[in-house]
Formats: sequence, C-alpha cells, structure tokens
Amino acid sequence: MAARLRFFLYRDDPVVSQFLEQLDGGVYDEESIRRQGSSTGMIGGGVKAGPVKAEASRRRTSDEESQLNLRQTGASRFSRFHDLADDAENIQTLDAIDEAIWDQVETGEVVDAAVTLAVPPFLKSLDLVSRASAMIPFFDAFSSMEGDDGKPLIDPNEIRTVKRQLPAMEQAATMTEDAPMPIVASLASDPKFKFFVRLKRANILIDDLQDLEGEARLVTSIQSKVARGKPAQVGQLLPGMPSQNRAQRRRSGSSDNGSVTLRYPAAIVTPIAIFR
Repeated sequence: MAARLRFFLYRDDPVVSQFLEQLDGGVYDEESIRRQGSSTGMIGGGVKAGPVKAEASRRRTSDEESQLNLRQTGASRFSRFHDLADDAENIQTLDAIDEAIWDQVETGEVVDAAVTLAVPPFLKSLDLVSRASAMIPFFDAFSSMEGDDGKPLIDPNEIRTVKRQLPAMEQAATMTEDAPMPIVASLASDPKFKFFVRLKRANILIDDLQDLEGEARLVTSIQSKVARGKPAQVGQLLPGMPSQNRAQRRRSGSSDNGSVTLRYPAAIVTPIAIFR
C-alpha cells in the first residue's frame, strides 16, 4: 500500500509522541540501517602465440558495507502513530455520521474527520498587524504620488487613521500572541456536528492564518461532549479581549460576554494534527 503523504497545517508533536510511546511500548526515535553490496571485476592478460592469441582472466570481488541512522521527525512520528493506531482500531473515522453514531463516540477517543475550519475575523485582523506596520513607509511614499486625476494614489487621511489605530492593535496582538487560538471546526459532510479546538500557536505550521481556513482533516482526541438540551460555554475566545459586535458574535456562536456557546451535537477536543 502506498504511503499517505500529508501537508501539515498544525501538529502537536508532544501529544503525538505520548500516544506513539504507548502504541510502541516505549520510545522509538532512531533506526540504524546497514546496507551491504558487492561488485565483481575482471582481471585479464594475453599472450601472443603466432596467429593465436591466448587470454587468461580471473574475477575480483570486493564487498562494501555502509550504515546510516534514520532519525524520526515530527511528520514521521505522526505517520507511524496514525498507522499503528489505525491498525489497532484506535482511531475512528467520522466522515459519514448521524446522531446515533455521534452518541457512541466516547470521551478520550481519537477521531479522524474531514472538517471545515473558520478563523474568527478579529484573529485574522490581528495576524495582519505586523504586516501593516511594515507597510507604513510604503503607504507614505504612495501618498505623495498623484494619479491621473491629480489626487494622491492613497488617501493621506486613511494613512493617518491607520497610524493612529496601529499602536492599540499592536498592543492587542502582543497580548494575544501566546494565547491558544480558538477555532470552530464543522464536519464537512454535516456542518451541524462541531468541534471546538484551541490551537497552540507554536504548533501552527503555516505563516498566514487564512491558509488554515477551508476543508482539511482533523485528528483529535475527544475531551468532552455537549449533552442534548444543555448548551455549554467554553470561555472567552481570547481572555482579556473586549467583546465582539453582535454580527461577529452571531457568526462565531459567542454570547454577549464574548464566550463561545456550544450546542448538541458538539464536542470540545484536544487537537493532535490538521493536514490536507
């Protein structure tokens, strides 16, 4: 069977290692590979005897041996973990699901599902702050240039507004740069089934948060499930940040105090990896 190649958007290597150690019965970090080979050559000589030429030859064989150490990486550990867990039926695929199947999913179970990810708009805005700061000299240069209509290419008033707001945005970005990033992942086959995940920023493997959006595969461990008729609040999107406006709250499912409210069928999960 051909190996499955994955492009990782997120991967929690310490969690992968913990699970893999349990499946492997210990730490598997490095493998020694020894290669042996041989080559054969001909050594020959000739003696002239009148019109007849006599030749004698003998074979020379040399043996070669090489050794290399194959060290595991985060990606290879995950592949090994996934293969071992799948072989042992310790991973449940949830691509085609209904409420009866959902109700059978247990806390602590590892699931693999095709999901659609949505990054809250204000998180994407904060992610652009450093780029906006770097672009200020570029904006200033364009504000002094005129277009065909004799007006500046960029409105100087808008640049002044950005400069005035930028320090507060930079402070907000600094306050949240180490905080886990809250994401709601909806099952691709049926969006009513939702997973609430908090992504550790150090484990995000892409530079642009917008690349995180869209359909991907989520491998995760179920932390807790929301019961029927008992909505669960899972805390503020980002502690210490002001509440979103009403339209943003409605899109993200958060309440008036900025906390996210989950309703059945939904689960709070511990993300292991996200990939395409």
